[in-house]
Amino acid sequence: MFLIANQDRYLRRFTKAGATSALAATTLDAVGGRDSRVFRRLARRGVFAEPAPGRFYVDTAAATEFLVRRRHQAIIALAIAASALALAVLAGGLP
Repeated sequence: MFLIANQDRYLRRFTKAGATSALAATTLDAVGGRDSRVFRRLARRGVFAEPAPGRFYVDTAAATEFLVRRRHQAIIALAIAASALALAVLAGGLP
């Protein structure tokens, strides 16, 4: 949950600052962010583009794709957990 909250915070900050194109790219400091592992990971995945050194913007298409993929992964994880719980109950492992 902490990871998702941090990812969402970066997306919100850059979007609120209007940094959604190369011309509007801004720095992490300007949006109140820091160079964290979470941010670097999003940048490696293309969610944030860096048109000039130290200046970033949200690639909205990549961000949308990332959020859809993240939602699908959460649904799959919940389905697996629910299936495991149902099997445990049916097998008599849980009251």
